[in-house]
Amino acid sequence: MGRLSFTEYFHLLLTGREASDDERFFLDLLLVAIAEHGMMPSNVAARMTLAADPESLHGAVAAGILGCGPVILGTSESCARMLEDAQRRVAAGVEPAAAA
Repeated sequence: MGRLSFTEYFHLLLTGREASDDERFFLDLLLVAIAEHGMMPSNVAARMTLAADPESLHGAVAAGILGCGPVILGTSESCARMLEDAQRRVAAGVEPAAAA
């Protein structure tokens, strides 16, 4: 402990060797993506459906899509609206920094 980061140790456990700088960087990205998106209810529903019936990929995809709602996807819509508004303001002559 203290010599390897969590990511480096995780790589060591998986492969039996220490990670290169590139491997550590990309494994860090992967772990952050999993932490950020992996436990969303729609993803969990899709994984559980596929685990229950590995032959039902279509069912798992449908479960994931049907599990999406305003709580899960609402922030993406709000972000898109904010970006569209900023784009309109810049097109109308507002400085980009002020539009942001």
